Amino acid sequence: MTDNFPTHSLMGLEPLVTEHAENIRVQPSIVAQNVLAVLSGAFQRNFRVINFYSSDSTSDLNLAFVAIAKSGDRKSEVYKDICKPIKEWQGDRERSYRDELKIYETLQTADQNAQKADMRKYANGNIESKAKIEADIRASSQIEKPVSPIVMIEDTTAEALVSFLANYRRSALLVTDEGGKFFEGHSMKRENKTNSFATLNNIISNGSCSQLRKGSGNIFFENASLSLMIYMQPDIMEGNLLRSGANLGQGLYQRILWNKPLSMIGGRFMEHDQEEIAEIAAETHFKQVVHDALNQGCKWDLKPLDATTLEFSKDGRNKLIDFHNELELHNGDGKKYDVISGFISKFPNHTQRIAALLFLYENQNERVIGPEYVENAIEISRYFIDQAFELFGPEASDEVLAHKLCEYLEYCPDQSTERTKILQFGPPELRNKKNRDRATNYAMDKGYIYSPDDKHICLTKRD
Repeated sequence: MTDNFPTHSLMGLEPLVTEHAENIRVQPSIVAQNVLAVLSGAFQRNFRVINFYSSDSTSDLNLAFVAIAKSGDRKSEVYKDICKPIKEWQGDRERSYRDELKIYETLQTADQNAQKADMRKYANGNIESKAKIEADIRASSQIEKPVSPIVMIEDTTAEALVSFLANYRRSALLVTDEGGKFFEGHSMKRENKTNSFATLNNIISNGSCSQLRKGSGNIFFENASLSLMIYMQPDIMEGNLLRSGANLGQGLYQRILWNKPLSMIGGRFMEHDQEEIAEIAAETHFKQVVHDALNQGCKWDLKPLDATTLEFSKDGRNKLIDFHNELELHNGDGKKYDVISGFISKFPNHTQRIAALLFLYENQNERVIGPEYVENAIEISRYFIDQAFELFGPEASDEVLAHKLCEYLEYCPDQSTERTKILQFGPPELRNKKNRDRATNYAMDKGYIYSPDDKHICLTKRD
């Protein structure tokens, strides 16, 4: 049973996502998230897009994703496969970086020794050495320290991530399958959680950070770009982490594109004499696009980058305006999206960034984003809106829950399953006992299902 992610809307990325999903046997939505996160991390400092709502401002291309999947759902395999182009690029650059760093340190040592010698001469009355000292200092300051090639960071804390952006590079992609550790690590203890969430929110939203710290020095930077691809297990999600009103109020969660797809555990059967999976053409192209983007931005350092600006065509901009107005129509007190209002207000911006990434994957030498990319980005955003509504919205009605239960039973062997297995393998909305029982009781009252014993439920056969 697959999720309803619109893979066709991925355009040139569709073959990559669908084939990886089939090969790894995971839901396409998880692969799509990771693919978009990698492209975001590769392009986020090279390009900016003129905001559809104001020609006087631009947006970075960074995106933040969270996928909720339990142990055994092969989330590690997904990010290892999809992130391979970045890791390969980093590995190649690391070798030359070490050589460049040795040369830099040798030159720095030589300059320092020369300056010390001239200073001794100057102290002994050699006036001419003063000018040489000043010249050496100017020359030394012009020697650029090589920049670390690290673009992707794995398994870190929020505090360490901020330190990296402050001291090493203004751009990063965080990828981790230990989302619980990231959100609940040292920096996320109760006494630090509010500040950490606020800091991450500022970095993702506007690329800035300002911290007053005792002992370790203050932190201040601007023009940073941070993308996230975080995997976490359902027990973290179902705890206080996602339901905390304080956390939601920080704004961080509203800037994340959340996803809790159906688990495929129990349905990933293999065939005898299955052929080894060869590298697909789409994977080769994806690798090349990522490497080209990283090479373009390989001189990233602590200085702002003069990024290339993209813009929307008139039709593309109008489609974004229409989408914004549609969401706005259903947002606000008492309306459909009232409970997730903070999430909904961010989606037009998410959408324009997704459209830019879809465009760049196919058109790195052009600058105007056409309406077809916006249309597909809107469909992708609708999927994530539905996910946000299911995770953070009001409880679904008994009728809706019963409908989802019946849909699930249609795909079960003999259209029957154990009640306990619904908590493990059922639709996301039914993976807690309360909602499962609500759906079961309603469906049984309506005659949609029946129970032959205390353990099982079955879909009622239709005439």
